[in-house]
Amino acid sequence: MLNRANKILKLQGLSCVIFVQPVTGGIMRVLRIIFLSFFLFSFNIANATLSTIGQKGMLHTIIAGNEGKGMIGIGGYGLYWQSPLDFTTMTTEYKKGIGNYFVTYVPYNFIEAFISQAAGAYQQERPKERNVGVGDTYLGLKFSRKLRSFIHWGIYSSLRMPTGEQDYGSGTGALENDILLTMDLTRYEVTPFMIHFNLGYIMTGEGEPETYEESNGILIRSAVVIPSHIFSPFIEYSTYQATGMEDLAFSESPILLTPGLAFYLPYGLSCQAGVDIPISKVKPYKRRAVASVSWVIPLKELLKPFGARTLFGQVLDKETGLPVGSAKVRIINSDLPPKDTNNETGIFKFKNLSDDFSTIMIEKEGYKKLVKLVEIKKGEEKSYQFRIEQIKEGKVSGRIIDKFSSKPVVASISIIGSDENFQTNPDGRFTISIEEGISELTFTNDEYESYRTTVNIKKGEEEFLLVKMRPIEKRDKLIGIIYFESNKAVINDETEEIFLKAIQYLRENPGVKIEVGGHTDNTGGEHMNLELSRVRAESVREHILSQYGVNPEKIIAKGYGEWIPIDSNDTKKGRHKNRRAEIKIIWVD
Repeated sequence: MLNRANKILKLQGLSCVIFVQPVTGGIMRVLRIIFLSFFLFSFNIANATLSTIGQKGMLHTIIAGNEGKGMIGIGGYGLYWQSPLDFTTMTTEYKKGIGNYFVTYVPYNFIEAFISQAAGAYQQERPKERNVGVGDTYLGLKFSRKLRSFIHWGIYSSLRMPTGEQDYGSGTGALENDILLTMDLTRYEVTPFMIHFNLGYIMTGEGEPETYEESNGILIRSAVVIPSHIFSPFIEYSTYQATGMEDLAFSESPILLTPGLAFYLPYGLSCQAGVDIPISKVKPYKRRAVASVSWVIPLKELLKPFGARTLFGQVLDKETGLPVGSAKVRIINSDLPPKDTNNETGIFKFKNLSDDFSTIMIEKEGYKKLVKLVEIKKGEEKSYQFRIEQIKEGKVSGRIIDKFSSKPVVASISIIGSDENFQTNPDGRFTISIEEGISELTFTNDEYESYRTTVNIKKGEEEFLLVKMRPIEKRDKLIGIIYFESNKAVINDETEEIFLKAIQYLRENPGVKIEVGGHTDNTGGEHMNLELSRVRAESVREHILSQYGVNPEKIIAKGYGEWIPIDSNDTKKGRHKNRRAEIKIIWVD
C-alpha cells in the first residue's frame, strides 16, 4: 500500500509486526502472502529513531521496542516523487510531496501512544497547477515486551480518520493491527545487524473497493540495519496486498524496496533518508524520495521551562558525614515557611522557589550556622548536600575587680565577632562557654575603662582570668575627633569647640596631658599613610600651641597610619570617618 508509507514510523532496533484479522479474500491467497512475508523477512535491514507517524522504527518498518518510560518524540516524515508524462491526459512533470507531523509518548515501558497529522503539496506544469492541503489524522498505540534478551515482540494498532482534503487524504477510515518482531543479532560477530518484521491487517470498511487503496489488505514490512552510534545503513521491504480484490495478483499490488541511511545527532536528534524503488508490476513512479527527522527527549526535560523550581537537600555533619536531624532550614527573603530536616535522613525539600538563585540558611543547636547560595533554574529539580560544622567549646571563667581597690566589679562581657553578650554575677565572677580557638573578649562597665584580652580555648578545657579594670575617673578620655579631606591635613573652622574643651580639661587636671593621634584610611601605601597621619597630628598640635598658649610638654602628637580604623574602609562614609585626628586626655601615672 503506497499511500500507507506516509503512515509508518521510524524506529531504532528490530521489529516485526504481525496482526491477522479475518480477511475477505481467498484463504489460499492469504496463506501465500503470509508465507512470502516470512520468506522475505531475512532480506530486510533497519535501525531506529521515530518513524512515519511517530513509532520507533525505520522509514516504513516499525520496531517492537520504544525509547523508554517518560520519553516524548516530535518529528516529521515526508515523501516526494515525480510522475512521468501521461499521454492520455497530456499532463507532465507532476510533482507531489506528502508528509506527517507527529508526537509520540511512552507513559510506561511497555506502552507507546501517538497522534499524527498528514499534509501535502503538489505541482503540475501542464496544465499549470499548484496546491497544498491537509491529510488524514492518525491515532495509535503500541504494546511491546521482551521475549528473550535479544528478541522483542509487540502489538501495534492505529486508527486512520479521513479528515484529509481531496488529493491529500485517503477518503476512507481504516483500522490497522500488526504484530511486531525485533531481533538484535549484533551480539554475534557473524551477524552485526538487527532485523525488524511487521505483519498486519488493515480494515477500510469498503465493501466493494475500486482500488487497492480502498481495499482491506495485509501489510508486510521488514528491515535490516547495521547499527552504529553515528549512522546506520539499512534496507527495507514493504508491501500492501489488497485482499478485497480477488483479481489482483501479489505482484500487482505495491511492493517497495527502500535502501537508506540513518543519522544520529546529539541532543536526541536523528534523521533518515531513503529511496522507495517499486519492484512490482504496479509502478506509478520510477522511484520516490523518503525522509524523516525526529527529536526524542524526556518529557520532564521538555517541560522544564514551564515547571517549578524544586530543591532537594540533605544536611550532614561535616566531621562524621552522618545525617543531621531537626535542623532548621530557611530560604532567606522568601515567603516559604522554614523546614525541619528529617530526624533519620537529614533530608528536606522546598517546592516553588521564586528565583534562579536562593540563599539557604541552616541552623542547629550545637552547630555553626551555615549560609549558602544555590542555583535552580525554572523547571529544574536539583539536589544539594549541606555539611554543617559542630561548635567545639571550652570554658573561660574568672573574676573582675577594681584595679586600685580590688573590689568586685559587675561588668558586661562580649566576644568580638559574635552577637552574644554575658553578665558577671554580683561578686564579679563569670563562667562562659566559648568556641575552640582564639577569641577576643571585651569587658565593659560605665564607670570603668573597657578592658580587652585574648584567650586561646581548647575543647573541653577551662581557662581562668583575673581582670583588673581602671575606674573611669583616671582613664584616658576622648575629647573629640577632627576629620580631614582625603590626602589633606587642613583643619576646618568647626573644630574650635573641641579645642576649648581639651584646654579646659587640661587646666583643671594638672596630672594629665593631651595626645593628638593622627589616622588615615587605607588608600595609598602604608609608609605614605603613616607620614600623612603624623602630619595631621602635628598640624593639630601646632594649632593648639599657637592659639591657646599651652605648655608644649603637655601636648603629644602621634601618627598611627591606617592601622586603627573606626569604620569600614570599604565605603566612602567609612573612609571619611577614618581620616581623623583624635584628641585624648591621658593620665600620667
